[in-house]
Amino acid sequence: MAEDRPSKTKLQIYSKYSGMVFQLLALITLAYFLGQWLDKKAGNETAYLTALCLLLSIFLYLYALIKDLKR
Repeated sequence: MAEDRPSKTKLQIYSKYSGMVFQLLALITLAYFLGQWLDKKAGNETAYLTALCLLLSIFLYLYALIKDLKR
C-alpha cells in the first residue's frame, strides 16, 4: 500500500519543476512589458528592444536551469 502513494521526494521534485514553468512565464511576461516600455521610450517603430529583452531573458533562464540541473 505504501507504494501507491508518491514518495515525498518525488512530490518535491514534481513541485519544483512545475514551479519552474510559472517562473518562466512570469519572466517572459516581465521581459515583454519591459521591452515594450523601452521601445516606447526610444521611439522605435519596430520592437527591437522587446525582442532583445525576450531573448536575453530566455537565455538567462536556460543558463540558470542548466546550472540547477547539474546540481
